[in-house]
Amino acid sequence: MRKIDKTNILSVKYKEWVDKLNHDEVEHPHRSAYYDDVVMNLLHCQKGVCAYTEMPLCNPGLLSKKNWKNGRYVHKSPETIGELDHFDPQLKKNKYWEWQNLFVVLERINRRKGAKEVDDILKPDSLGYDPTALLEYNEKRNIFIPHTGIEDEAVRARIQYMIDVLHINFDFVKGARGRFLKKVFKSRDMDQPVDIDCFFTAYQMALSAKGKKE
Repeated sequence: MRKIDKTNILSVKYKEWVDKLNHDEVEHPHRSAYYDDVVMNLLHCQKGVCAYTEMPLCNPGLLSKKNWKNGRYVHKSPETIGELDHFDPQLKKNKYWEWQNLFVVLERINRRKGAKEVDDILKPDSLGYDPTALLEYNEKRNIFIPHTGIEDEAVRARIQYMIDVLHINFDFVKGARGRFLKKVFKSRDMDQPVDIDCFFTAYQMALSAKGKKE
């Protein structure tokens, strides 16, 4: 689960709208004409994958900046298998459209995460978030685990809790991740070009463990 930079705001109209809501200190409505704008702006920042599992969510062509005009996303109801997740569900009541609390995630993952309590230790857009310091990828078991170099058991427990809450080791995610990595490394071994468009973190960690470079 790599770090996500959400500073590139393409949905200018949404940003103006939510900033005014916050300035006026009013409760955010739960419906908005900016839903598609927010989803597609987040997917642009997330490189088209689920913020947690890194499974692909849409056609890469939908992410182009050419799809934005006058601060709005030009296509209505773009096809994606992702939906908005409010990282901290406690903020939904009053700050439903708060940019820093929003990610796009696979629908099945969002439903399983639900309203569970969260810990910012694995919030992927946090200023100090560093997956290489917090996580390890066990290629043999095809799972993410708390970094074995972390000596504090309480910190490891916090990380494991969030691994479970975000379902990054969920069975069907593991299956897709394993198949992708097997295909990619087979292509590399045959000196064929590879296109890494998902499962970025597992790939980079597996590559590093093998002592290989891009």
